[in-house]
Amino acid sequence: YFSYGFFDLLLEKLRSLGFLIVKIDYVGSFGYGRKFAEELKNNIGKRDVESVIKVINYLKNNYKINYVYLIGNSYGGYLSLKTIYEYPVEISGAISINGVTDWWTLIKNNKNSIFKIHFNGYPTKSNLELYDQASIFIQKENLKNKKILLIYGKNDKTIPTSQNDLFIKAYNTIAKIENLELDEGHILEKKESFDKVYKKIIDFV
Repeated sequence: YFSYGFFDLLLEKLRSLGFLIVKIDYVGSFGYGRKFAEELKNNIGKRDVESVIKVINYLKNNYKINYVYLIGNSYGGYLSLKTIYEYPVEISGAISINGVTDWWTLIKNNKNSIFKIHFNGYPTKSNLELYDQASIFIQKENLKNKKILLIYGKNDKTIPTSQNDLFIKAYNTIAKIENLELDEGHILEKKESFDKVYKKIIDFV
């Protein structure tokens, strides 16, 4: 995606300030071929999270690390939220950029979603267990006092802003939520957006 250049520059600027930056090919990505990517089917919120926490544990065992912040774009935004939800002690904060927060409503409202294959179709009673496995709303106390930053384009047609609204409504009295709305769509491409995102992340961490 064109937006990857946006995030590569963002991560490089953070690295230049002394942050240790690690980019993860989690289960479901195309980093290691088709089989690796397809292993995400029926495993959203499980195998992908295991990929992330495995890397975090490795880093903590091999480097002196005081704080761990996850940052992700789109699906990665969801994965950042889901991982801190599952491992709140190990992670200091999560940054979700144009990320999914609730697969049930996203797929139910978008009949063309490519992600329905990972849940064996649209939301029904028969696949409720898979949607619950991916949820970040069942055990809300997991995110008590955790730092969460939501960054989103107000014109996003892929992941509507209602996804952020759902999260804020559920967690506004539980987690420490900050948000940044941009005059963008799903792909961030404006320099002024870059400047705002960079400053917001620096302030957040």
